[in-house]
Amino acid sequence: MKKFMYILSAKFIYYLCSAITNFVLLCNFNYVFYKKYAPNVTFALQTNSVLFAKANESCVLYKTQSMSDSISNVYFFVPSTYFVSIISKINDSIYRVQYENFVGFVSTESIDIVSFVPSTPKPNNITFDISQKSGTQIWSLPSDNSGNILTTISADTKNIEYIASTTGDIPIGGNSNIWFYARYTPASNSTSVYEGYVYSEATTNLSHIPNNLEYEPAELTTQDKPIEIDNTTQVLMIILICLPFLILFVLACYKMAIAIKEHKQKNKKFIFQEEKEKISVVPKQFVRKKHNENSAEIIFPEYNYIDDDDLL
Repeated sequence: MKKFMYILSAKFIYYLCSAITNFVLLCNFNYVFYKKYAPNVTFALQTNSVLFAKANESCVLYKTQSMSDSISNVYFFVPSTYFVSIISKINDSIYRVQYENFVGFVSTESIDIVSFVPSTPKPNNITFDISQKSGTQIWSLPSDNSGNILTTISADTKNIEYIASTTGDIPIGGNSNIWFYARYTPASNSTSVYEGYVYSEATTNLSHIPNNLEYEPAELTTQDKPIEIDNTTQVLMIILICLPFLILFVLACYKMAIAIKEHKQKNKKFIFQEEKEKISVVPKQFVRKKHNENSAEIIFPEYNYIDDDDLL
């Protein structure tokens, strides 16, 4: 009995270990697959990581997700080859992103998601000067409407910080519709900072804006762009991972139950055989067999007693 239980326990442990091993291997495979082929936005946000995207020449940063091209709804064009950070995915056509301290919306077609963190997400030390002819203003919108003036910039002001460019209204006497989005700090008051639009024809000496040449070792192609796994698919993947483990566990329990059942049957047969052998030890003349072969009735001999009177 002890030997049988030892063998049974060994088999159960073997099947259980096999099930656990398969479960661990499947989990590891799923983790590698998910990390390699599904680095989607939701996963990046859940792991507190930041996902970046490279802007192309048509990357407009909108203020609202309506994606209207009106000057009141556009911040500027994100400098081409530089990066925005993904905040969330609105739908298949729109991402909510951040560039510097500006939070807005971009078209999915105007960016290419990358899997690395850029060291230079925006151009640095890009400045321009105001021409010597006359001063100009910094505006809240790329339009020369007097209601949009934030402050006046005097002639020959230098080193105004350039952020990006956009298109707007052509002022009276102007020829271009290009405006610079700038950050201006007056020399007379360093605590005041103005962010707004300066008409490009009133400026000079704009610094060269180099292309950002940062690329990941294997640049993502259209076919390799992140795929998204919805909640239903994730649940199905978990079920498929756990299923082999459950099957092996049930199989181990089933085999154990069969082994126990067979052992009980053999043990019962052995006990019955012992009882039968005990019965057969009774002297043959004292045994009367019944119709049932597996049972016997013991009878005792009859004796004829002689009376003493019969001897006289």
